[in-house]
Amino acid sequence: MKRRRPPQPDLLDTLPPLSDEAAVALTGFLAELAYRLDGKFLGQILRYRNRQREDQPHPRSTTPPGPTDLPF
Repeated sequence: MKRRRPPQPDLLDTLPPLSDEAAVALTGFLAELAYRLDGKFLGQILRYRNRQREDQPHPRSTTPPGPTDLPF
């Protein structure tokens, strides 16, 4: 029988209280970090996601698409 691991605390629950100014600074830092990571690794991220999408089986439908299935 597989043993269950005890639940891990949520990272955000372990953070100390922050002042309003510190919360804004932290949020700005994290947004800038995400922006730069995306810029640096965007090609690799897209390549990985495309491969994942290609590896998944595509269900085939025998019915024509309805008005809500159209991409626009």
